[in-house]
Amino acid sequence: MKPAGKIYKMKIIYSISLLIFLTCTVSISAFAEDKKYAVTTNFQIQSERGKGAHLRSKYNDLLTMIKGKQLDAAAISVVELRKEFEAIFDKKLKPLVFQSKDEFDDFTKPNPNTFEWIDVSYGETLQMQGFIATEHKKLSEALEISKKIESIAPISAGNAAETGYLLTLMGMPEQGLAAYLRAYNLSMMYSSQNPYRASSLRGIGSSLIDLNELDKAERAFIASLAIEPGNEVATNELAFIREKKKTK
Repeated sequence: MKPAGKIYKMKIIYSISLLIFLTCTVSISAFAEDKKYAVTTNFQIQSERGKGAHLRSKYNDLLTMIKGKQLDAAAISVVELRKEFEAIFDKKLKPLVFQSKDEFDDFTKPNPNTFEWIDVSYGETLQMQGFIATEHKKLSEALEISKKIESIAPISAGNAAETGYLLTLMGMPEQGLAAYLRAYNLSMMYSSQNPYRASSLRGIGSSLIDLNELDKAERAFIASLAIEPGNEVATNELAFIREKKKTK
């Protein structure tokens, strides 16, 4: 019998294929390590409206398709919606996704006239495209989408963690660890990214297990529990680590 922690280890943090959707008048999306123990970030309700916000309803329709497991139809719709967003961009400016105008202004302060602020739902549309690619086992494609998101949403801790997940899944734990560390650093630097602190630490811990750095992994999971006490993913991973240490 495999230790319980090993089972949870396969549910690597922030797997985009385990998104939880709550539908209301405005959609809520979340990265989650599993369906029970999700850390939800209510992007659209918390975020200000940027350029392209009028397309949020179409994004919500896309979420409804995905929630209904209509992935083939969603794969078509997400491409169309992405094109619709990108058609309204100013070709002379670089699009950037932020949750607030203040964040956008602060980030672009050195060169304010070379960027434009795009609604967060564009970034989420790309995330859905990555989700569909992951579900279809197209991991390289999903990773390319994550890199695209990083270029337009440079402070997204959620996307950095998703990159870590994909790299780890593709057998590159060192690169995965670096991405998870970036996610954690972003979660500490920006208040809008704070909800990702604990999950980023769990991603760090998971990568460190793969690298056989058990003491460091243990510290990462303990730190995550200080933020989210009782998280079952972390407690099971700790049990797995401690059992593995006994056999060394």
